[in-house]
Amino acid sequence: MFMNNISEDADFNITPLHDFLCEYAASDILRAHMPGHGGSFIPAFPKGERRLFAHDITEVRGAGTLYENNHDVIFQSEAVAACIFGTAFTFYSCGGSTLSIQAMLLLAKSRGYRRVVASRYSHRSLTSAAVLLDLDLVWLYSLEYCNAVIRSGELSSCLSTLSSRSALSDVCVFATAVDYLGHTADIRGLRAVCDSFGGIPLLADNAHGAYSVFIGGTHPAVCGADFCADSAHKTLPALTGAAYLHISAENRFGVTRAEAKSAFALFATSSPSYLIMESLDLCNLHFYRDRSAVADTFTQVAVLKRDIAALGFDVCESDALRVVISCDGVRLAELLRQFRVEPEFADNGACVLMLGTLFRDFDKLLKSFMNISRVVDVKTLGGTEYSPFFGESDYPIYRIRDFYFTKKRQLPIDTVIAACDADEPFICAETPAVTPPCFPLCLPGDVLNREICERLARFGIDDICAAIL
Repeated sequence: MFMNNISEDADFNITPLHDFLCEYAASDILRAHMPGHGGSFIPAFPKGERRLFAHDITEVRGAGTLYENNHDVIFQSEAVAACIFGTAFTFYSCGGSTLSIQAMLLLAKSRGYRRVVASRYSHRSLTSAAVLLDLDLVWLYSLEYCNAVIRSGELSSCLSTLSSRSALSDVCVFATAVDYLGHTADIRGLRAVCDSFGGIPLLADNAHGAYSVFIGGTHPAVCGADFCADSAHKTLPALTGAAYLHISAENRFGVTRAEAKSAFALFATSSPSYLIMESLDLCNLHFYRDRSAVADTFTQVAVLKRDIAALGFDVCESDALRVVISCDGVRLAELLRQFRVEPEFADNGACVLMLGTLFRDFDKLLKSFMNISRVVDVKTLGGTEYSPFFGESDYPIYRIRDFYFTKKRQLPIDTVIAACDADEPFICAETPAVTPPCFPLCLPGDVLNREICERLARFGIDDICAAIL
């Protein structure tokens, strides 16, 4: 593990930002600066809870500036994280992995890569970035509903087709490393395909797999991804919005720290949360101190899956910190709530439980499933097997920016369906999605036919922005 690179010297400061915030909170400094609560005065909060705000500061002297290229405590903390992940650079994001994805796509485009090959089930952050950065999208269509993982053979076929039309000098690949249902990509295999076509850049959306740093040699940043976005808060003990952008140790495209910080600053708030940054800083300590505990978590999750399956539930194969059950997920979720368990995601085809690296309530969770198996016949929980939403194609290029920024109006789905029936269909001018799993149900430029309208209605979307042409 790269975590072994961290020195055990007692003088080594593994949490420099946290240490600064503790010192600042303990000092007698009068806070004549933002935020307005002054570190403690939140009348609506009980006195004990007001302490939560003591570390919520702004860019005071010594605190560092997240999206500027300074040698400060944030620089020091990110350097520790880079050592842990085994990267050339690891950057913090307070805007979730969405911000990291925006930044890495900007870094790719600035090197001439404007065509992006990706799964059609990719997270909406990709299409949003494509709108903002004027990227062209080339979709790969999974034969399985909500499976965002690209397979090596599919990628090779796509790149072969594209190369027969034009040079691939402006093409990069955007690969979801772990998707919402726990499908996991073979990043090394995808890297091999990219190399076989001249070293095409590989960008990884690892929002659901930051924990893989604990499993030696499996994190995308060390498996061949040139750029990798991690969402820390999904599986690590970090606050919502905490994320990383990793630049691989090889740094084949010569990314500099100053350039990356500038890419973040283009999209990010100029007032990032120091509480979120501090949680990332403390994750460095988690990586170093809790390796044994996290290894035990992985083992316990595997046992939990086996025990739930033994009760008759249809437990799907999934990644190390997720329990995915094929069933009427909406019904199972309601049953779980009766036993005080709130799942991550549920639809008519599956129920998903996401567990963190320090999750410990395995007994309670298993007992909930045992109780459910006593009150209902598990076999009656069978769900709907969705057909893939998006069909095969010959890899056309999608340019969605112009349709997004066109004049538009919000229309009820019933009105749009009536227009379809009159053979006067509208054109989509937004990227509607339901969170989770947050893949776009249709795209700017799509003809809003009856199939798309029924898909939107199924997910509870009652209206949509249509282009005025």
